[in-house]
Amino acid sequence: MAKFQIMVFEIDDNSYGVDIKNINGIVKAKNYKIIPLPNYSEFIKGITNVRGKVYPVISMRKKFGFEEIPINSDTKFVLIKVADKELAIIVDEVTDILKLDDKDIISASYLNKDNEYIAFIVKLEEALVVGLNMVKIFDSQEILNIDIQGSLEEGV
Repeated sequence: MAKFQIMVFEIDDNSYGVDIKNINGIVKAKNYKIIPLPNYSEFIKGITNVRGKVYPVISMRKKFGFEEIPINSDTKFVLIKVADKELAIIVDEVTDILKLDDKDIISASYLNKDNEYIAFIVKLEEALVVGLNMVKIFDSQEILNIDIQGSLEEGV
């Protein structure tokens, strides 16, 4: 029986995974407008309205240091919840949902104990998936201090 599930997505032809418990939805990015916000890091692209809820939009390409590409028909917003914040992360493509057992997981501790972004590695038949620790990736004051929903609820 599977211990947990991950959603697999691609960024610059690399496969990354996120625990499915953190995912609130997946939508086609081209169907939503991103409104830029001034004075934020370049990986914070702005905000968008998905189903009546406003999300800060984060470019995973920029966050990981890859070259930005235009949004196309494969590009998705993955709606995630991290440390009580809801974000829309831009990924190149969502490719799979995997059910994993302990035997499927390789500990990331041997790679670099200082890299808290990597939670685990999944070895598939012909590929590897890097499991991400989204709390650590987005554990910056700039992201965690964005409170779009709280501002909207307070009428600010």
